[in-house]
Amino acid sequence: MRDLKNDDISGDGINEYIITVHGLKGASYGICAESAGKQAEALEQAGRNADLQFIQANNGPFIETVEKIVNNLKGLLEAVTEPAGANPRTPKPDPAVLRELAEACKRYKSSSMEDALEKLEEFEYDEEGKELVTWLREQADNLEYEAILKKLLARPE
Repeated sequence: MRDLKNDDISGDGINEYIITVHGLKGASYGICAESAGKQAEALEQAGRNADLQFIQANNGPFIETVEKIVNNLKGLLEAVTEPAGANPRTPKPDPAVLRELAEACKRYKSSSMEDALEKLEEFEYDEEGKELVTWLREQADNLEYEAILKKLLARPE
């Protein structure tokens, strides 16, 4: 497939450009993306007319439109394919909940520790956050309150 952003579409490249834009036109109309379909249709016609000036002026906005559609479709697919009942995602654990956990460790309050851990486990995290919450759970299950407190106090907020 052509790189519509960077390829030279003059000369022999125009025919390949027309084919690519034609395919994008069909795909756009096929998913009811009328705006992108109309843009592709105009660019295809400009290619057939060898109107490079029109293509150069309108290719960038067309690419932006298509990229938005693709990104929206990716988001939709992620939402649809996410397992039912999956925890919401956040990059890292809530610092306020980590402070609650540290305070509970200081006071050896196991029920408060459990409450804080359950709050943390309500979310899915990026790798670093996931590793921390897993480690915290393991330490709590092994009654390693001092280790938890030490690690949490050493973390920057």
